[in-house]
Amino acid sequence: MNQRRNLSDMLIFRILGGLCNLIMVNLLFIATSLPIITIGASLTGLCRVTLKMVRREEPSVVKDYFDAFKKHFKESTLTWLLVLLTGAFLITDLYVIFTKIDAQYKLLQIPVWIFLFIVASIFIYSFPMISAYPDKVKRTWTNAILISISHVPVTIYAIVIPLLIAKLAVKSGEWLVGVFSILLFFGFALLAYINCFFINQIFLKLTGAGSDEDNNDEEPDKGSQNSSKNENNNSSKNADNKSKNNSNNKNKNGKKKKK
Repeated sequence: MNQRRNLSDMLIFRILGGLCNLIMVNLLFIATSLPIITIGASLTGLCRVTLKMVRREEPSVVKDYFDAFKKHFKESTLTWLLVLLTGAFLITDLYVIFTKIDAQYKLLQIPVWIFLFIVASIFIYSFPMISAYPDKVKRTWTNAILISISHVPVTIYAIVIPLLIAKLAVKSGEWLVGVFSILLFFGFALLAYINCFFINQIFLKLTGAGSDEDNNDEEPDKGSQNSSKNENNNSSKNADNKSKNNSNNKNKNGKKKKK
């Protein structure tokens, strides 16, 4: 009974601690995103904290957030400006296609949707990659596109869920207040946490990282290999010493016979 109570207490404290971290990083994200141009760096800081939470690394929320915010400000801002400007241009194109031109030109929307998918892929995967595996900006964008193509279900999920939330928000005034309140409280951080949970699984597959049990299994193997090497070295040293001693004894016996 006591063990069950202890386990339940630990689970409750873990949930409350995670919720507090989400609330704190959500407030930091909102505060640092008020200048629109800094949203990219804010997303990188948000992904840094939520990725650590997913990996159970117990982040220092404020320190980790601002460390990623400052360290990767340049590449994060470039990525954000690319997404913002290109996305606005493509959405404007779709608006013109659907409202201003004849129906015979509706096929022009196909390349626009393809480019929108590419921009969405860069938006979804680039900021977690910058926070966890920083690289050159162009290479990060390329890897983000490749990951989105090879993991379509995660990409579709990451695109559809925010669209559904936006649709609920514009459904009525009550829904707008409710959605806005949740986002203001911990909603952005919760969405980032869920996204990073799936994205972290992709990272583990791509980097070939095993579980903790696999790593623990490998350590005894390395130890046994080292011990066998040491035994072989010791045996070879002993053999050399014996041969040297035998040669010395033979030389001494030969000298005595000559005398």
